[in-house]
Amino acid sequence: MGNRFVRVRFAPIKTLPAAPASPRGSASTTESLARFAHAESQQIASRKHNRSRKGCRDCRQRKVKCDEEFPVCRRCQQRGSLCQSEPPAHGWHLELPWIFAHASSDPSAPISNADSNLLQWWFDNTCHIMVLNPLINPLSYPILEHLAASPALLHTVQSISAAHQKYFDSRVITCFYQRSLALKLIHQELSSKQTPPIVLFLTIFMLGISSSWVDDSFQDFGKEHLLGAHAILDQILSDHENWEDPNVKTITGYYLFWDMAVSLLSESDELPVIDTPEVQGIVDKMENFFHPIGGYSVKIFYMLSILGRYFRTVLDKGQRDLLLELEWEDSLTNWVPRNEDPYLFNLCDAFRRKGLILLNQVKFLSPVPGFDVEEYVTKEIQDHARYAVRELLSVPVTEHCVTIQAIPLTLAASELTAEDANERAETLTRLKAIFSSCRVRTVLYAMSLLEQLWHLHDSGTRITYHELMLRKKWKLSLV
Repeated sequence: MGNRFVRVRFAPIKTLPAAPASPRGSASTTESLARFAHAESQQIASRKHNRSRKGCRDCRQRKVKCDEEFPVCRRCQQRGSLCQSEPPAHGWHLELPWIFAHASSDPSAPISNADSNLLQWWFDNTCHIMVLNPLINPLSYPILEHLAASPALLHTVQSISAAHQKYFDSRVITCFYQRSLALKLIHQELSSKQTPPIVLFLTIFMLGISSSWVDDSFQDFGKEHLLGAHAILDQILSDHENWEDPNVKTITGYYLFWDMAVSLLSESDELPVIDTPEVQGIVDKMENFFHPIGGYSVKIFYMLSILGRYFRTVLDKGQRDLLLELEWEDSLTNWVPRNEDPYLFNLCDAFRRKGLILLNQVKFLSPVPGFDVEEYVTKEIQDHARYAVRELLSVPVTEHCVTIQAIPLTLAASELTAEDANERAETLTRLKAIFSSCRVRTVLYAMSLLEQLWHLHDSGTRITYHELMLRKKWKLSLV
């Protein structure tokens, strides 16, 4: 790269908050950059969004003025159309050689294949589509040091960014080129055993969750990657001293969120065992740990992972364990989310109600002889469904945590009746907004599935959301 002058450029900022002391005694350059971006993000959030004069795609096609509200402009809200707009511009710009030179302790770290545009898009936009708060995001600046050390992770990030730029269009050649490089390199890193296990996990995790984002057939939810990530996590958790490491708690939460989301998409014996003493042990230690995806509800993700496997077993084999169901129902009923943030409370409670809905749906899948489930169980399901939907819809669409709503919202909304026409319509509007924010196309197919399901329910056919999905041979992962 020679000795050319390189730097990081930032837009002018009036003041910056004092940096807190690093727990290691001195802050790394990566941490400094993270604090700098954090400060600027607060400045940006506090001032009016500067319009680009481009507008969203729909407004441009109609040749009307767009107010560029994100994630959904007002005209698209009024029309009920999908809003495909550019996210708000950030006031800083990456200079890659400087970044990598200071983020890595290894001066020979391979960065020749780094794409500045794709990485800029990652830090500006892509890394934020799966967090509750963009200012608490380990996949943003904290990942810099790992990118410098792991070519596989670098190409994984660039692959996802290339797809995200184009709304995960499967025709994006750059995405698959970068992905093929990442897959080749991760095999090399696994064989060399030089890459830290946490970095290996992050690479496999991101390759896995993005599998469904770029798959047009909706058959691939990253099962092979899930198995690989589980093996690495199992290795890390085998050392109980790691249970206190915040980074280990973070990747455990990532895994449980992903596992929970796909636990109904495959036969239960094809998925790794989740209720191990090691996973249970670290989950117990995460009760007061704030996770960037789950907040304080990682335990619910763990419970839903187990329950998802059970639901699929009942669906496939008709085998039930009534005592176990009572135990789970008691645990879910008595679990109360922390309520410091009302919007986060609503999200966590909606995940809890998802579990209660699944438990009641099981009673329809394999009824106990002599027990009439129709009236009582139907009311239980609909009560939880309506409450969860209203909780989620009460969160303003501009709140970033809305991007995590798709999983509990689709299941709860699937049990809305014809009498809940307003909630049905508002659910579709909310899912459109989630798509506008995250750009993941599986959200659109979940909307289609909901509309088909509502039509069947209104005509008197009793079928669950997941039964219909499997009947259509879809495996929609909404991570």
